[in-house]
Amino acid sequence: MPLGTISAWPVPLCQRACQFAGCQRLFYVCPRCDRRQRYCSATCRVAARRRQQRAAAARYQRTPNGSRRHADRQRAYRERQRASAQNKVTHPSFPVADSASSSGCDDIRSVPQPSIPPPASAPTRSPRQVPERGLRCHFCGCRGYLPKRDPHEPDYSGRNP
Repeated sequence: MPLGTISAWPVPLCQRACQFAGCQRLFYVCPRCDRRQRYCSATCRVAARRRQQRAAAARYQRTPNGSRRHADRQRAYRERQRASAQNKVTHPSFPVADSASSSGCDDIRSVPQPSIPPPASAPTRSPRQVPERGLRCHFCGCRGYLPKRDPHEPDYSGRNP
């Protein structure tokens, strides 16, 4: 069966928990879609990757080489700020108006406001989340079931339950 077609027969599903610390949502994956996904969506995957990169950058800045490079960047930044501060004008002078009419402030006209249409009502549930019909694969939507596991069989990580 080509990828993207939903199976008519229930398939065994694997239950996963999203590994992103802010989510930890349970989802199910069929054997065809199973790529050892750790995250339930691209949003969780991107957020987890961003968190990993920030942690790596913080670890690097604690090393002597990273600390020195960070100090060099900060020094260059402060020099750029000092150089641009000489060109800043904080209080520009404007010609003083004799009366309100000479500045054009007397002109009171109504400005037409654009009409904003109300948002279209979105469906409350996607077709993949149909609890009354059993479990579904989170990625392709095929129907499935959780197979009974042998308690002596190791899980994916090689540990016994």
